[in-house]
Amino acid sequence: MKKLLLFLCVCLPFGLHAATQADSIRELLRRNPLLRGGSSTPYIYTPQRYTPAPEGFAPFRIEHLGRHGSRHHVAPHQIQALHDQLAAADSARLLTAKGRRLLGELKAYLSQMYRRYGDLTPLGSRQHREIARRMYENFPEVLAGEGSVEAISTLIPRSAASMSAFVGQLKECNPRLSIRTEISRAFDPQLRFNLDPTYRSFLYGPVWRAQYDAHAEKHIDPTRFMASLLKKGGDAKIADPRQFMIGLYSLAVSLPNTDFEWSFYDYFTEEEQFTLWRQGNLREYLLKMNSAVGDDLPVIMAKPLVRQMLDSAQAAVDGDAAGAFLRFGHGEDTMPLSIILEIEGKQVREPDPDKIYLAWQDFDGNPMAGNIQWILYRNAAGRVLVKVLFNEREVALPFTSVSGPYYDWQEFERYYRAKIDRMPDLPPLPEVETGY
Repeated sequence: MKKLLLFLCVCLPFGLHAATQADSIRELLRRNPLLRGGSSTPYIYTPQRYTPAPEGFAPFRIEHLGRHGSRHHVAPHQIQALHDQLAAADSARLLTAKGRRLLGELKAYLSQMYRRYGDLTPLGSRQHREIARRMYENFPEVLAGEGSVEAISTLIPRSAASMSAFVGQLKECNPRLSIRTEISRAFDPQLRFNLDPTYRSFLYGPVWRAQYDAHAEKHIDPTRFMASLLKKGGDAKIADPRQFMIGLYSLAVSLPNTDFEWSFYDYFTEEEQFTLWRQGNLREYLLKMNSAVGDDLPVIMAKPLVRQMLDSAQAAVDGDAAGAFLRFGHGEDTMPLSIILEIEGKQVREPDPDKIYLAWQDFDGNPMAGNIQWILYRNAAGRVLVKVLFNEREVALPFTSVSGPYYDWQEFERYYRAKIDRMPDLPPLPEVETGY
C-alpha cells in the first residue's frame, strides 16, 4: 500500500502506512470536522516556507488552474425532495420532534435559496482573493510593473465569479497590471471536457453506479437515523431511506461554505458521518479519478488542458515578457491534472471500493478553490526551471529534479508532452445553439 498525504489540523501532509491508515483517517476526521465535507471542504491554507530557487534563477511565468471557490449546494431538486417527503410524513403526524425541527430548517433553507444553487459564496470569493494576494507576494517578479495577466473561465457563474475575485485582488495589489479576462464556451474543451458525450454516457450509465450502490448498501445503515426523525410507520413516506440520508448529508457538508448559521451535522452520529464521507469519496473517485471502472476516460479528457498549458508555458519560454495565465474551472479539471502530473500518488488505481478511501481522499485532492500552479524560473544564460504547487504547497514530480522542487523545463515539457501524446484523442465537443 502506498503512502498517502493528508491534512492535519494545520494542514501539513504526512504519510500513513496501510496497517494504520483506516484508524488514522477516522481520527483525522474526528479532529478536523471540516474535512468530512470531502469535495465540499472549504479551502485550507497553511503558511508555506518555499525552497529558495537555485542561485541566479528568478520567476518569470505562472501557469495556473483553479477550481471555483466555496459555493452553495448545487441540486435544488434534491433538497426539495427531502422537504417534500418529510412534509408528507408530517401531514400524517408521523414525524418525531427532531423530524419536525428538520422539516422547519429545510423550509427555512429553501426560502433563502431560490435560484442561488451553485452560486459562489462570499467565502469562495475570499478564498480566491487570498490565493491571488499570496501569488502576488510570493512571485512579485512575475506580477510587477506592467506585467501581463490573461485569465479565462467557463460560463458557469461560480467559476466566472472566482476569476473576477482573483484578478480584482491582483489589480488591487498592482494597479499597473495589464489584465485581460474572457468567459466563453470556447474554453470548454480545456475546462469543461466532462461535457464529452462519451463521458456523459459513463456518468449516467450503470457501470460505476453498480459499485457505488453496492458500497452504500453494505456500509450505510439508515435505521437509527430514520428512527430519530420518524415515528413508527413513517418509513413509508420516504422513498429510499439510504438516499435520503445521503442527500441530507450533502446539504450538511455544503453549509460550512456559506454564511448561513444552520448546521445539519447533529442529525448524524460521528460514525455515520465517517461512513457518509466514505460514500461521497467513493463517488468522486469512481467518476473523476483514475478508477478501474473509468477505464482512463476521466483522465484522457484532460489531454487538451495539459496540451494548452504546455503550449502556453513554452510560448512564454520562447518570448521575453513576464506574466501569468490563469484558468478558472472545476474539480473535474484539477483532479485529472493531478493524475497526469502524478502529484503525491494521485494517479493510484485502486479497484476495491472498500479500499478507495485509503488510497485517495477528496478533501485533500479536491477542496473548494483547489489549484495547481506551474512557476517557471529563468537564469541569465536562458535555462528554465519549473516547480509545481499543489494547493500552494511544493510537490515532487516523478523524475529527477535539478534541486529540491525545481525541475528542468525541457525535461518537464518532454515528459508530459510524451505522456499526453500516448493518450487517444476524443472527438471535439459538439457545437451548441445560443439563440433564444
